Amino acid sequence: MSEIEIGFNIGNEEHAVDRTTTVDWSSLPTPAPLTYPEEPALQVEEDEEGWCRALLSYSAPLPVPGSRLGDEEQDRVAKKALRTLQAPLEEDFAGVERSIPGVSCHLDCGAFGVDLSISERDFLQGQRREAGKAPTTQDKDEMRVEKKLREICALKRRQVDGETLDKLQAEKIAKRGSLFREVADLKLRRAEKELVKLFKSRKKAFQEAFWDLEFKALYAEDGPGKGESAPFGIFNAEKCEGPVSVSSDGVTAESAAPRWVGAPLHVYVKPGEVSAFAIEVVKGLVRLGWAAPDAAVAELGCSSGSFGFGGTGKKVSAGLFEPYGESFGAGDTIHCEAEREDGVSAVLA
Repeated sequence: MSEIEIGFNIGNEEHAVDRTTTVDWSSLPTPAPLTYPEEPALQVEEDEEGWCRALLSYSAPLPVPGSRLGDEEQDRVAKKALRTLQAPLEEDFAGVERSIPGVSCHLDCGAFGVDLSISERDFLQGQRREAGKAPTTQDKDEMRVEKKLREICALKRRQVDGETLDKLQAEKIAKRGSLFREVADLKLRRAEKELVKLFKSRKKAFQEAFWDLEFKALYAEDGPGKGESAPFGIFNAEKCEGPVSVSSDGVTAESAAPRWVGAPLHVYVKPGEVSAFAIEVVKGLVRLGWAAPDAAVAELGCSSGSFGFGGTGKKVSAGLFEPYGESFGAGDTIHCEAEREDGVSAVLA
């Protein structure tokens, strides 16, 4: 069976009409699952306009209790236990974002991970710190470097808008990458330390949730394939890839992560059958489509095992982007069908 997979992205362009695409899913390798490093690793990249963005990703700092479950089932239960803490942790994250201006914190329950990010664009607007709190020495160091970077970012904005800069101004812009990395490292490492404290305060609640779910799994209340049949037509919160928030009723999924994330639905295509779904876009850039069993969905269509249709009016399969129909966005409802026969699926969006 094949699940519907839907990718969400905020503010990211797709890289570069026949309304039907055929995808051969008969013999596809299983992709590696999305995993987070144990130790936080800082990554800095540039967007299409040359603005820098830093991302610090790592496994959620919560020790998983020993268990009689197998490794795969223990991993599933741990992620489900983390999801029970999603609401209070997101409140904790919001507090960190207020205390460390410019930092965004995202919890990825589906991969048991944490994403911390900061964008160079944010420095175009002065970030306000919490009122009534005297700046520490670390605050002053950050503000000093931030001021330099903000001045350079203003030059970068003028350059992006078409203004010709003089030689010294251009040299400043060329060297801003190292300055941004310094600011990003200061802020994200500081946020990381704050989150370690917050996760520590949630350790007991996580363990209790894990033990409760472990008991249900061991005694057939929550084991795979047991109990009630899987729900149909709602988002599968347990299989989301990346930081995705799914509503309690499963009908809404959203993400503010600075990268593509995936949110699969409980919908399947059996051999010889046609299946369909429709999605209403609330906001942001969305890519929707179909994927083979076990195919990665965080970047739908970027492997040969999936097909995606994006809001920029392009289709993608096996990483090949082509013009496809019309663009769509907030307020639009998109219908998608797939017909499966002998491992080959015809997709219509």
